[in-house]
Amino acid sequence: MTGATGSGKTCMACALAWKHASTITPVWYVRLPDLLLDLQAARDNGDFLDCPGRKYISQ
Repeated sequence: MTGATGSGKTCMACALAWKHASTITPVWYVRLPDLLLDLQAARDNGDFLDCPGRKYISQ
């Protein structure tokens, strides 16, 4: 999604994710800086294939 600051992109994404999670499958939301830090740590620790997004998954 693209748009100006304050136009409701995050709100719309959260609403879509909530609807999807409540009817179809689990979803996860993470800010890019946090995801990049986790990916870097996983690469450094050698568990890159196991880590991406794992702690963000909601059941």
